[in-house]
Amino acid sequence: MPVAVLFLVPLIIGAVFFIRFFTLDQTSTRTKLIASMILGICSFTCLAIWNLCYFQWLYKYDIVYAGADVVGYTMQTKKSFMVWSLFIAICLDFTWAYFLCIATSYSYAWDGEVEDDTFNMPEVPLPKVPNPMGDANEEEAPAPAEGSA
Repeated sequence: MPVAVLFLVPLIIGAVFFIRFFTLDQTSTRTKLIASMILGICSFTCLAIWNLCYFQWLYKYDIVYAGADVVGYTMQTKKSFMVWSLFIAICLDFTWAYFLCIATSYSYAWDGEVEDDTFNMPEVPLPKVPNPMGDANEEEAPAPAEGSA
């Protein structure tokens, strides 16, 4: 099985979540819509990294032929193919990130912002530490009365 297909599995799973959201709009599917956007970004990024690594270290020719028999082939240098591949991946990542923000705003508009109590620590009173300079504080000294000369 080609490596690129393995990197597209998260995108396929995200597509299933996306279709499920359009068939039934509820809180769980809105949450999975956000997850599907994140899976898409991860998939595109991993695929771009794999393309860069493959064409840099494993592909031994200087010219890359891309295309099919029906539409024809294009010929590019290895360097230009890697630059265009990276450019397309970055554009897809930013597009998915934009729609991730839209999906998050939509979810918050319908459900309200979810308050996460995972990292909240319980209130613990601090112990009183004795003052090493004595009991007198400069802040508690009485202020001079106004008008006294």
